[in-house]
Amino acid sequence: MIDFTANGGLISYFYNSGANRLNECLIALDLLGADVVRVQVERVIALFPGGVSLTVDGRNEVINSWDDGDEGLDCLLEDVDNVMFGQIEQLEEKLAQFLADNGLW
Repeated sequence: MIDFTANGGLISYFYNSGANRLNECLIALDLLGADVVRVQVERVIALFPGGVSLTVDGRNEVINSWDDGDEGLDCLLEDVDNVMFGQIEQLEEKLAQFLADNGLW
């Protein structure tokens, strides 16, 4: 999720293959205590009526249905990204510490 967000905003996580493992991502955010990040992910999840498809095609079908001129949506995604960009370094540090603490790095 970090790489997708850094290279195109959090929405790029959803329109690429990253969100195929959304459930694992949410568990990982909980394990890392990344509550601020999880809230932002949940804000985007809420944009998918009926839940987020675990396939790229399913998610992109929903994303492509969004109105390009929807200022509210644009503002929400911009706000999400602003929060996320401010959290990436801390999230990377939490992940590195978790990996070190558990002998995985």
